[in-house]
Parts: sequence; C-alpha cells; structure tokens
Amino acid sequence: MSDTGIFVRLALCGIFLCFSLLGPAQAAPVRCEAPAELIDLSAALPRSQAALESRREIVIVALGSSSTQGTGATTQARTYPAQLQRALQLALPEHTVHVVNLGRGGERAGSMVERISSEVAAYSPDLVIWQTGVNDLLLQTDIDNIPELLGEGIRKIHALGADVVLMDVQFATRVVASNRHKQMKALLEEAARANGSGLHRRFDLMEYWAHPTRIGYSALISGDGLHMTDASYRCTGRTLSEGLLGAWRRNETRIVSRP
Repeated sequence: MSDTGIFVRLALCGIFLCFSLLGPAQAAPVRCEAPAELIDLSAALPRSQAALESRREIVIVALGSSSTQGTGATTQARTYPAQLQRALQLALPEHTVHVVNLGRGGERAGSMVERISSEVAAYSPDLVIWQTGVNDLLLQTDIDNIPELLGEGIRKIHALGADVVLMDVQFATRVVASNRHKQMKALLEEAARANGSGLHRRFDLMEYWAHPTRIGYSALISGDGLHMTDASYRCTGRTLSEGLLGAWRRNETRIVSRP
C-alpha cells in the first residue's frame, strides 16, 4: 500500500474514533402530539381566566407527589411544572407566569389536603393543578374515601379563589398492576365532574404516547416501572399548557397571547 493510502486509512480511523468517543447523535426532540379530546380539560376555569384578564400575572401551584416533585427528571428544569411554566410564558408573552412546585414524593391525598390551607394558600394561587391518587393506590390505602378527600380539597382550593385541575394516575407498569387502578382513575374523573374542576387525562395521554409508533413506553417510564422521564414530563407540561390555553381562550376578552 502506498504512503498516501496509509495516510487516508489512518485519517478515516481517526474520524471514526472521534465519533465513537462522542457517542450517538442527540435524539430528535420528543413530539407530544395527542388527540384534542385527550388534551381538553373539559371545564371552564373562571378564576384564572379573570386573573389573566385583569392583570398581567398568573400564579399556578402544582400540588402532588413524586411526579410533581420531578422524580425521574434529569434536572429540575425538566420537571412538568418547569416545562409548563416555560410553555405558558412563551404563549403568553404579555403576562408573567409563575408555576410553583409543591410536589412531595410519597405523599397521599389526605396529607395534600392538609397542606392546602397552609403551603398552597401562602402563594395566593389563581390555579392549582392537583396530582394525586398514585400513592394511595400503591400503598394499599382504602381508596373508598378518595371522593371525600378530593371534594374537601377542591372546596378548600376554591375558597382561596383558585381554579382546580386534577391530574389522574400515570400509565405505568406498577400502576396498571394494581387491580384498583381503573377505580382510582374513575374516582378522579368523577370528582372533577362533580366539583367543576378540570381534568388532565395523564393516564390516557401516556397510554396513547406509549404506542411503539409514537413515543414508546420505554421512553416514558423509568426502569422502576413507575416514575416518569424527561420525555413524559415534557409532554405533560406541553399538553397541560395546551389544555389551559384552550380553556382560557374559549371566553377570552383581553388575554394577550400568541396564536
């Protein structure tokens, strides 16, 4: 082989070595599309709507357990509350959006209700997104009292002058393995209907995204079979923002937002 040929082969080997050291190319951003009926919160949000129309600031409190706190996210900036704030701020450039993360890993519904009058009230929220039910389900709590707890919590939040959006359980192996997950899902749906609250259909959305031709289950749930990932947190924030904007825009008068 000529000196030139040896030089070319060495150069190519160097290029391939560089690529191997750099690792695989960055994956394309996850696409969070979903049917409109799954994104729709199915409720008016008059209190936060009025806040947006009367002033340029809105305060949202995210109340929940580990999937609100952000277990499974690589950074706090990739939790769903952070993603939600970013998406809403982009959509509402004339407003200031604050999303406060009050997630506490392992917490059950009853403990969250107790925090409403203290921790949640401290922020004078216009809207509370309440993610609950998973730990009550997995820790074998008697879930028959869930409707009463949800009703009490929603009444407390309304008394603060805030709207409520309930977030149901995630589509995950350990959740589906519980023989009462469908009952919990139904209880959350009924509580939202009965108390005039919005509902973020997390279970149905994640089940839709889990299809292999969309995002895929392994990209949505961590190896523990329960906690969410950057991808599912991102899509939760995105679809929540779309649902909220849809609810606010139905009867908007002076909300300034990008189309």
